[in-house]
Amino acid sequence: ALKLVYLSADYIAGYWTRIYPLLARSTLVLFDRYYHDLLVDPARYRFGSCRGMAALVGKILPRPDLWVFLDGPAETLHQRKQEVALVETERQRNAYLELAAEVPHSAVVDASGKLEDVVANVEKRILETLAAQTARRHSKFRR
Repeated sequence: ALKLVYLSADYIAGYWTRIYPLLARSTLVLFDRYYHDLLVDPARYRFGSCRGMAALVGKILPRPDLWVFLDGPAETLHQRKQEVALVETERQRNAYLELAAEVPHSAVVDASGKLEDVVANVEKRILETLAAQTARRHSKFRR
């Protein structure tokens, strides 16, 4: 429980002191991992208790404008990164796909192809999100 308090306080403080000022200046901010990884892969964070509480905290933390989930067949993912057993890779893949279905503004990108194609697809999703945000801002000024 103390670790959960620490992690959530760290995310909240970090968001308001470091991330929000950047976002206010329209800076692109990218995260490789986010708080919700704790729900999918608690072993990585050495977190073993209060999963319901962790999920509740995840609902109140600031959320990204775009979630990009890199996906592919579990066997391919496991070949690239063999930190856990194949069965755990399959479990995590399914958990991330469930998370992608739950969170707004998510994109699941097929990462099993060529690196250049994966990067181009992720860039396209980011640029579409930024363009939509810009259009919303400009429509507010035109009223």
